[in-house]
Amino acid sequence: MRLGMHMNRFLLPILTVGVLSADEETQWLSDFWNNGELYASKNNPFIQKVDLFGRLHYQFSHVDGRSGGQDFDQNGGELRRFRMGAKIEFLNHFTLGARVNLEQGGFRNDKLGYDSFDEMYLAYEVKDTFGVDELEVTAGRMKVNFGGEEHLSSKVIKTIERSNLNNFFAPDRATGATVRVENGPLEVTTGLYTTHSDSETLGSFDGGLAYYLSGEYDLPDAGDLVLDLMYANPEGDESERDAFDGIEWATALTYFQEEDRYTLLANTTFGETQGGANVWGLVLLPTYYLIEDQVELAFRYQYARASENTLSAGSGSRGVRAAAKSRNVSVPKGDANHTFYGGVNVYLAKKNKAKLMFGVEYETLDSEADGSADLDSVTLWGAFRAYF
Repeated sequence: MRLGMHMNRFLLPILTVGVLSADEETQWLSDFWNNGELYASKNNPFIQKVDLFGRLHYQFSHVDGRSGGQDFDQNGGELRRFRMGAKIEFLNHFTLGARVNLEQGGFRNDKLGYDSFDEMYLAYEVKDTFGVDELEVTAGRMKVNFGGEEHLSSKVIKTIERSNLNNFFAPDRATGATVRVENGPLEVTTGLYTTHSDSETLGSFDGGLAYYLSGEYDLPDAGDLVLDLMYANPEGDESERDAFDGIEWATALTYFQEEDRYTLLANTTFGETQGGANVWGLVLLPTYYLIEDQVELAFRYQYARASENTLSAGSGSRGVRAAAKSRNVSVPKGDANHTFYGGVNVYLAKKNKAKLMFGVEYETLDSEADGSADLDSVTLWGAFRAYF
């Protein structure tokens, strides 16, 4: 199978490093992952820290599927993420950060070059004041953490792609302001954003507004419970990009648990699109370390349901949809989506700074209302993830 040849050629040198450093990182690898810090001084009253940071995510997939009676198969690689950024901490309370996307290609089309701004923000943080443990105010272009999987950075997610349910509700990078308050076991974040999205810089406030509320409670010796709410009211030119991807309102409840070698993410989400379609579903994602901090098993089950044909197969435009499109096979939207994912993660460096990910995913997408969608597919995944 061509999948094996491509993956071996790409991953064997990296895996060799992981085997040689099974007990501890080699010095050169450790130095590399920490070399983004350009300056640090707690004694300087003006500038306390200057960091460069980035992440490199490459992945490969092989898909065998059947949609509407047509068989298709395809494999290919993708430079999934290549981001570089800088962050400056100054005046003891402020942080100025920016990050850009440097991949321009896609499935079977790797291309380097400036693509868009990922984030650009200014944050002010104080501790032990106003009667709370921590207060942070942030303004700019930023990620909106809606839904359990979205609360986890792509640097640390346990599956190669997030679930379709997560991707359906997850907003684009949005321009606005947030206030985060942490006190004891409770952390609350409120946000006000413009619905207008601009991939180059900041969105315009000429259009509508979106509102966000998230609360996280640390249950004593029992994990974390997270409740997210968002409401969007886009206005103006319908041709403008909507940072909230046509969602009118949504709510998500997530439970996180981490104990020794075991973790669990359980999420349920319900919402409504601007077109009036109701969408709901659940995600269960347990993991277990076979070898502590080195080799990890991950499993995910996802179920999504909609009142209309609004659900898409595949992870965004990747995996199944990309493979089918390359073979000129149509995959219509449906109203019922199941996915099963099983994988192995091999950690080459501590704190997710370098890892290999392998997985297999089975997916079905149907239209129970009119039969327009009828998909069954199996995807083999392989990926390398690194950041500094």
